[in-house]
Amino acid sequence: MQLLDILEQYKIRVQEEEDRNRTKMMQLESIVDELEVDVERLKRNATSPVTSAVNECLRRDQKQALVQFKSLFMKATNSSADDPLFGLYSWNSSSDCCQWERVICATTSESRPVIALYLDSLVLMSFFEGEIPGHAFANLTKLVDLDMKQNNFTGSIPPQNLRELSLEENHFGGSIPEEIGNLSKLQRLSLRGNSFVGGIPSSLVSLKELQKLGKLKTIRFENNLLSGEIPSWLFDIKTLKKLFLGGNNNLTWNNNNNAKIVPKCMLSQLSMKSFGLSGKIPGWISTHKSLVFLDLSENQLQGPFPEWFAEMDIGSIFLSDNNLSGSLPLRLFQTLSLSVLSLSRNNFSRELPENVGDAIKLMILMLAGNNFSREIPKSITKIYRLLLLDLARNRFSGKPPNFDPEALLAFIDLSYNEFSGEIPVSFSLDARILALGSNNF
Repeated sequence: MQLLDILEQYKIRVQEEEDRNRTKMMQLESIVDELEVDVERLKRNATSPVTSAVNECLRRDQKQALVQFKSLFMKATNSSADDPLFGLYSWNSSSDCCQWERVICATTSESRPVIALYLDSLVLMSFFEGEIPGHAFANLTKLVDLDMKQNNFTGSIPPQNLRELSLEENHFGGSIPEEIGNLSKLQRLSLRGNSFVGGIPSSLVSLKELQKLGKLKTIRFENNLLSGEIPSWLFDIKTLKKLFLGGNNNLTWNNNNNAKIVPKCMLSQLSMKSFGLSGKIPGWISTHKSLVFLDLSENQLQGPFPEWFAEMDIGSIFLSDNNLSGSLPLRLFQTLSLSVLSLSRNNFSRELPENVGDAIKLMILMLAGNNFSREIPKSITKIYRLLLLDLARNRFSGKPPNFDPEALLAFIDLSYNEFSGEIPVSFSLDARILALGSNNF
């Protein structure tokens, strides 16, 4: 279980890095938009003096709205305004709201409107559960990014004209509101880790709404209680880059779509974990030439690892807990892109390709619970960045490879194989977990 936990932590860290990059990009886009507005205003009134208010938030109604939100939130959580563990302790009505923590204001507009609120993990040491207070954000008309993940909010989704809406890991329930289709500027929607039920709202698919949602790039609905069939029209949203739907055990995929679906989008990240996918790895995946992250784990996929799939040079591949079989193609390891390969608990067999060590960017290799046999190729010791190696419960034999003590390898599981000879003593000095049990040493 420890190795699986590490893999899940890796996925989380990848997402956190994505969020940081996304925040920077959103701020740059907001600055560009504000500059365009300023240019048009100056064209219309070139002779009028422009006053500057770079250091202050001049919209009093916005400050009042934020102070009201803080007050209502404090009552709901029994928090103290002076408690540094309370995420809004810097919000003071006598100070400039643009200097408050978790608040971002536009830098190019005279009125310095609030454009982003990062209200994630507001209370670290106390428990609360309640609705988002009232219409606290109604006056924040320029707000484009609202991040409220990792709280315990319930109730309705704030009605804003947002680009970014993140309500991850709260206690929202019921159906996903149809009104989401009215967020015409929405680029990123993340509702993962809640208790939403029912299907994916139809408002996202009607021709009118698809035209409105012409900027939608990211959908994250994973780890809810959604049910029904996954609509194939999601792949008709041309701007879509990232689609995460995994972890909804009652959300299923119609495998008849595999032969006829022709995606209009070009995805870079796709998660269809635990969806009831069956048959071969869907061929339509090959159309996503920019794919860097793919999670099709916990399905019923069968057949070999396709050569075309190996040629896609995907960076992170998660195919564990399926029924895939055969040997792994040499082409899979002839890439500098591969960083994670998780194929545990399938029916792969034969020996590992001799060129496994050519994948020098590989950091996580998990092949446990298959039928691989013979010796582990010595080239695997060339993968200097390898951090986690799980080859347990196979039929590997001979002597385990000798890893450089200066290597980064921290987690090694070679248990339940057919290794023989002397117990190896040459492993990385950074090793934290070393499992060699149930062999023939």
